[in-house]
Amino acid sequence: MKKITGFQIPFAGSVCNLEYEEAIEYLQKRSKKPNGIVEVHNRLNSQYDLQIIIPAYNAEKYIEKCLNSILSQKTQYTYVITVINDGSTDETSQILSKYLDDEHIDIISQSNKGFSGARNCGLKNLVGHYLMFVDSDDWICEDAIEKLMNKSIEWDADIVEGSVLFVDDNGRTLSRKHHFSSCGDKDYEETLWGQPWGKVIRATVFENLCFPEGFWYEDSIFEYCIYPFWEKKYTIENDVYAYRYNLNGITYKSRGNVKSIDHYWIMLYLWDWIKDKQILRSDEWLQISMLDNMVLGYSRTKDLDEKTVQSGFVVLRKRYLSSFANPPRQQNKYILLHKSIRKKDFGQFKLLCDRWRYL
Repeated sequence: MKKITGFQIPFAGSVCNLEYEEAIEYLQKRSKKPNGIVEVHNRLNSQYDLQIIIPAYNAEKYIEKCLNSILSQKTQYTYVITVINDGSTDETSQILSKYLDDEHIDIISQSNKGFSGARNCGLKNLVGHYLMFVDSDDWICEDAIEKLMNKSIEWDADIVEGSVLFVDDNGRTLSRKHHFSSCGDKDYEETLWGQPWGKVIRATVFENLCFPEGFWYEDSIFEYCIYPFWEKKYTIENDVYAYRYNLNGITYKSRGNVKSIDHYWIMLYLWDWIKDKQILRSDEWLQISMLDNMVLGYSRTKDLDEKTVQSGFVVLRKRYLSSFANPPRQQNKYILLHKSIRKKDFGQFKLLCDRWRYL
């Protein structure tokens, strides 16, 4: 037994005897791997300083507040709002029709393709020098455009991200995710968050990139396809985005849902993708990220049957060990996690995952 920050971590556990081929086959039976890709060619046709992409599906309750929070912005920058009405069956279409004559709004209607398909529709024609993503049940804070764009221009930034308010369904602030203003002196993994919203992004970042359709957890592309390749990443302390806790969102509906297996599928896909881009195998950020995502995969699927969770462990384990045979340096809990993975000790792996935030 070894004591770490108040917990007893056993080094004896239960070895997982599942083979890789059996694990893949079982996951496929439970929830088939989607076919979405991340590489496309989007058209660059910059006419505005900023393009704001809003996917809207059955958003009748929130879409007006979302749009009005943007239209009320006081800013020197030109912008256009690209709203993708993603096959809504409620009153969203009727509400959007009230904005048809607004010069700032371009409305596109399509059959339902989900978050990724809606965002990708907006990305096909990149008409701004910078991009912003806003979800239809959220809104942006006062002066968000001005503050984010000022820093983007000042620093010639690829990405600028601000602080975020988390609100309930009535708009009351529950918590705040705070940034300090940075000058690029921190590594991206210590500063930027993985969500599409709450930031402005240079449009060329998405010139050859899209969200993988059919997957849950599609915003994982920020961690693997964007942040490692774009160096000018900054943060500002100002509140720029209000994120509404949505009881109908994936975060709340995913518990016990076999679609949460998508975590394993998207990690396999993105880990192979980034390896093909010849990211150095010795990069510690990649090793820590892979370990963190093995923990996250367990957290997202642990309410499913045991064989599913073990299968996810087995398939990610193989990909991880093909890149990192040795444990990370000076990262105590990550060293323990690496050892449990290498030994295929699923019992110890589960215990570490369950106590991860406290270690």
